[in-house]
Amino acid sequence: LQHYSPNISLLISRFNFVASITAGLILSAESVEQRAVIYARMIELAVLLREMGNFNSLMAVIGAFSNAAVKRLRTTIARVPDKSISAL
Repeated sequence: LQHYSPNISLLISRFNFVASITAGLILSAESVEQRAVIYARMIELAVLLREMGNFNSLMAVIGAFSNAAVKRLRTTIARVPDKSISAL
């Protein structure tokens, strides 16, 4: 695939990088409160990306929320303000 379409391969690599960095940021916080703040900031980032029309990075950030390790953080997600959650 890289031989025939190097730009698509780079786009996929960039997507995976942004998704893993976003999930890593959320998971790296030590307390539930810190994770909730970072989660809310990532939602704000997603809103800004949507406004800018950067849909590839937007989907990468949203994809990080679907990461299995991030999805298991139910107590963290419960502490994220409803205003932030509804922004998505």
